[in-house]
Amino acid sequence: MADAKPQALCWMECFVGRLKNTAFFSALLPPNSFRRHLVRSVYRVAVTLPPSSQEASATSCESVDPDVQNVEDFLTVSRHAGFPLAPEAKIFDFGCWAGVMVRLLLERGYDAWGYDIMDYRDEKSRALEGRFAFLDQAPRDTGNHVIDWDKFSLPYPDNSFDVVFTNQVFEHVMRHDLVFREFARVMKPGAASINIFPPRNYPLEQHIRVPFGHRIHSKAYYYLMAKLGCRNQYQQDLDPHTIAEVNYRYVRDGLNYLPNRELVRLASRYFNYARIDQNALFYGGASSPFLCWYLENFNVNICLVMADKKT
Repeated sequence: MADAKPQALCWMECFVGRLKNTAFFSALLPPNSFRRHLVRSVYRVAVTLPPSSQEASATSCESVDPDVQNVEDFLTVSRHAGFPLAPEAKIFDFGCWAGVMVRLLLERGYDAWGYDIMDYRDEKSRALEGRFAFLDQAPRDTGNHVIDWDKFSLPYPDNSFDVVFTNQVFEHVMRHDLVFREFARVMKPGAASINIFPPRNYPLEQHIRVPFGHRIHSKAYYYLMAKLGCRNQYQQDLDPHTIAEVNYRYVRDGLNYLPNRELVRLASRYFNYARIDQNALFYGGASSPFLCWYLENFNVNICLVMADKKT
């Protein structure tokens, strides 16, 4: 029984870490304070766990590189969505940022490729010449970057990829219909697209760290939130007026949260299969209709799966 307490606490810490991402008040309370309070509140009913849960908790609490975990999550979500990847699968990371996902997938033997609007690659990824393409070769300052979406196209031949993957990208896309069209074009017959991104109804806009900042587009509101301490890591030394102006422009020009139904409707123009699949995102653990509905609207991330492209 001496080991039961740390294992139980470890399990509860991991559980609450996921739970707090779906709570409305996660936008209003410091995450660590909320986590500690809830763990202490429910610990009394969780101090004794089945051996299988204790074993899983010890594994889940081990220190894991977040980049490696992202790869594991992608492969697991793909499998639970019904599209397990063959060892030689050709994978396209749309919005690859530093290129870490591409690099780690290559190390595992996958044929991985990356694309972004600009070259954000880190030093290791820059060594992988030919694996990345960019919309614009301009410097990394995206503050005034405007994409001509009417001319948007991906620099790849038709029927190129087995899987198209995006992570934290769709909330920045201004013309989802054009992106979906290009995805369908470069995907092979039978390929799938796995897309993870925050839903429109999630209460905290993660980029500017303002509650409902993507739904309330007002300089006065952003000013008030800045006065109350709602700032991201780049705004700590800025005055509230400047933060309000920056957030207003960023939300206007850089964010586009569409309702889930609209995303599925647009995707259905090009794919016979298009759905929000939270059961895949939670590894098969969100099978009840109510839980799926809740997670589709209020979890920190949702998963849009598109497959069986139309010809």
